[in-house]
Amino acid sequence: MKLTLISIVVLNSFASQLSAQQSNDCLGIADPSSRLVCYDEKFGYSKSDNLNQAGEIAGKKSTVESKHVADTGLSTYRPNYFLPYSYNRNRDTSLYPVSDLSYELNRPEAKFQISFKGPIWLDILNSDINLWFGYTQVSFWQWFNTDLSSPFRESNYEPEAWFEQSFDYELLDGWEIAKLRVGFNHQSNGQEELLSRSWNRVISSVEFERTFDSGANMRVNLKTWKRVSEPLDDDDNPDISRYMGHSEIMGIYQFNDNEITLMVRNFTSSRRGINFSWSFPILGSDHVKGYFQYFSGYGESLIDYNHNNQTIGIGFTISDWLK
Repeated sequence: MKLTLISIVVLNSFASQLSAQQSNDCLGIADPSSRLVCYDEKFGYSKSDNLNQAGEIAGKKSTVESKHVADTGLSTYRPNYFLPYSYNRNRDTSLYPVSDLSYELNRPEAKFQISFKGPIWLDILNSDINLWFGYTQVSFWQWFNTDLSSPFRESNYEPEAWFEQSFDYELLDGWEIAKLRVGFNHQSNGQEELLSRSWNRVISSVEFERTFDSGANMRVNLKTWKRVSEPLDDDDNPDISRYMGHSEIMGIYQFNDNEITLMVRNFTSSRRGINFSWSFPILGSDHVKGYFQYFSGYGESLIDYNHNNQTIGIGFTISDWLK
């Protein structure tokens, strides 16, 4: 052991002296460019090495810049779908006005959702926290009801803004914390008087993710919220939290260009809402997929927040939860 330590010390001393001697050989060169070439040759650096390193740095910078440019535009948020046939088993007609011809709603109708998001402030104060805005609209269209000129039965408008921080923190068995969000959400149906529904919420959520060896991907999103209180005389739906609850859990599983989602809201109560959806490839298209949706419980729409119903629909989508 002593011999080994001594040998290391001696070799290190010899290397230091040799390095110093090589440096001294270059000191006498007056031309700066020639002197730099001398140092490169003495210490084993080459022009190609420097170019490769510069190329790698430029490549990384280009990738980051491209991502930043891509992130500055609008993108899909929730699924964007159209269900030309959505059958409502337990339609609620009690709230709608009755005329001489009687106001009768059809059980089958169309349903569609439009949803997008965009950045407001990326990398806030040089952190990995971003501020986003989003907008989602869900409409229920009685397009088979030609006797009533195919009216829109209900539309829900949902603008929101949230802070989001992405993570890559591994927990166990391949699961990671993917994102944390905190934001403000408004939802209303734009109706008047007896048909008016709206509420504001402060929402927080955490998202977990796992990628499997097969290439399949799974995410679990846990969301909770606090309703922003309103004056009782201005509150169109003071008991909405009894039916919509204060939390929801959603699981998303994506495999072989299929995506299956299951959402359960207000799961600690008997007044829960359950939504199941499945998007699947059709006709070899890269842009349009088939879409199946089933809902059971309370709160499919704001007008039905306190009405228990079941609907089943089929159609197509141009975007999934997982892009």
